Amino acid sequence: VSFLTVTELFTGVIPYFGVPLSVDLLLFSPKPDMLLEGKVVKLSQESIHVVVLGFSSAIVIEKDIREEFVYKTKHEQDVYASKSHKRHVIKVGTMIRFSVKS
Repeated sequence: VSFLTVTELFTGVIPYFGVPLSVDLLLFSPKPDMLLEGKVVKLSQESIHVVVLGFSSAIVIEKDIREEFVYKTKHEQDVYASKSHKRHVIKVGTMIRFSVKS
C-alpha cells in the first residue's frame, strides 16, 4: 500500500506543504451479542443515549428496552422506571449494561 502526501494529491491546485505525522489509533469495533457497559447521558421517550468507554456513543432504542421499564418524568427529571422493582431506575448518570445488536 502506498500513501500519498497532501502535496502529491494537490500538485498545482493549491499551495499545500507536507508535514510528517505520527498518530496512535484506538479502534473500537464491538461485535453482535457483546455485552457493553456505558454511562447514560440522555433519555427520551424513544431512546437511551449512552457513552461507552468515555468516548464512543451508543443508542438503545425504545423497542430494545426491556418491557419492564416505563418512561416517566419524576421530579422534573426523565427516567425509565421498573414496573416490578420500585427502586430500579435508569436516569442520566446511571451505568447500564447492554448487548450489541449490530
